[in-house]
Amino acid sequence: MKMSDVLISTVHRIQGLTTEFTILYLPLYNMSQMDLDENFFNVATSRAKKGTLIITYNHIDFASSASPIIKYFLGQCLNVTEEFKRHFK
Repeated sequence: MKMSDVLISTVHRIQGLTTEFTILYLPLYNMSQMDLDENFFNVATSRAKKGTLIITYNHIDFASSASPIIKYFLGQCLNVTEEFKRHFK
């Protein structure tokens, strides 16, 4: 893969496109209600053929703002924090 093959864009701009990978960052603070909107979240997590990397914090509280579908999806995600830390030590 060449750098010219890498597209960095927003969720809004990839609607209708397919990507190899998607990276979704969910901040701990100042999270927009849009970040956990079901349609927005669906676009962010369903456009990748090979996988989606969701970057957030273990202790983020989705209780009040996320739908049950999003909570379930996030609960099924593999936490790779420790592997990531070991790799980059």
